[in-house]
Amino acid sequence: MSKDLIHERLASARLAAGFETASDAARAFGWNENTYRSHENGERGIKNGVAEKYSKAFNVSFLYLLTGKGYEEMEFSSFHAPIMGVVGSKLHVDFRKYKRTRSLLSFGFTMAHAEAVAELTVDLNFIAIALEVGETDPPYQLEPGSLLLVEDEPLQFEKARGLLCLIETEARDYYIRHIPQDEEAGRINLRTMPWQQPHFVVPTWIAAVALIVPRGRWQRFTRKQFLHGRSNDDDAAG
Repeated sequence: MSKDLIHERLASARLAAGFETASDAARAFGWNENTYRSHENGERGIKNGVAEKYSKAFNVSFLYLLTGKGYEEMEFSSFHAPIMGVVGSKLHVDFRKYKRTRSLLSFGFTMAHAEAVAELTVDLNFIAIALEVGETDPPYQLEPGSLLLVEDEPLQFEKARGLLCLIETEARDYYIRHIPQDEEAGRINLRTMPWQQPHFVVPTWIAAVALIVPRGRWQRFTRKQFLHGRSNDDDAAG
């Protein structure tokens, strides 16, 4: 089967997902059969929002369905990183739409998941996501508008000692924390002030913050701007 056109890739994704016919898939997901069939046979165009719905249903990359390219094939230079969330009070990380960090950072996250794309004036030699810094509290006060670039490889606890990290807790909350060298193995103290009561959590996942990019050293573009070209007016600076 050719995969040069979006409707051909849609049919291929449907077959790979185990649905023998277009009608089988439409019934399984509650879609209008005539509408879906017309999308798959190329009689009707497919809007981005509908393509994203199909990509989730068939468990394929939105970008692949839209363009025929996977994440690694997109024209990302080492100067770009997807902005996935915001660091706020108590260095809590809000991932906005997508909460399962591990599916974002590792194993081929796609730009379909990104809030926006950061264009950086620093060269990266690693794959990372970007977290935009909002208003934070002492003693971990970070510059609002800066970016934290988090590596896509998870770390074992012992290798995270002494590093600033993104951690996931058992409650599926996410924080930025420095992990002391003498921290007891297997747990992290979330308190931010020495006079506060200890608040220990068990990290279920850890990744290193590899770089902090100051405000003014990056620009923000929406996903649409990045994928479909940017005009000179599309220069909202970070």
